[in-house]
Amino acid sequence: MLQIPRIGVNAVVVQGTDIESLKKGPGHYPKTAHPWQRSGAVAIAGHRTTYGAWFYNLDRLKRNDRIRLVTDRGVFQYRITRLQVVAPTAVQVLRQTDEPTLVLTTCNPRYSAAQRLIAFADRVEPKRGGPPPAAQPADVEVAPPLLDPDEVVPLALWVLAGSGGLLAAFVAGGMVRERRGRRAPAGAG
Repeated sequence: MLQIPRIGVNAVVVQGTDIESLKKGPGHYPKTAHPWQRSGAVAIAGHRTTYGAWFYNLDRLKRNDRIRLVTDRGVFQYRITRLQVVAPTAVQVLRQTDEPTLVLTTCNPRYSAAQRLIAFADRVEPKRGGPPPAAQPADVEVAPPLLDPDEVVPLALWVLAGSGGLLAAFVAGGMVRERRGRRAPAGAG
């Protein structure tokens, strides 16, 4: 579950960024990190004006805004560090990092695919004295969950945050969404 309080996003994250996957919700870029890993960029794409318009107000994020990724392996908090507008070909924004980070991508400006708006965030470690989120032994490689992008079930393994997580993930055809005043006109891109 991707939660961005400032812009009212509360969405199930699906695996994949192809057209069909992004119709179901924000999509995790294949071959980028997962939130529970100790390094790497978790990259998620989302539509800005169609198919739920999850990232419609991504441009309203401010430095230090909080983002949460709720998974079956823990809750991972991130803090926005910057926004950047780049060309659609600027794939370097997905480059893996030594520290755990988050990258959110969407089209820019609204109703156009001429550019990409990128939000960068650093993972916020838990307070001192507490266990790290989803700590894994250093010598254990965690295999990412694999789901077929054509499945109706959106990355349920990411959603299982508690006993009610699975039920919530399957409500309304497999996706739970909150939309606070974000309506795109019919036929918007």
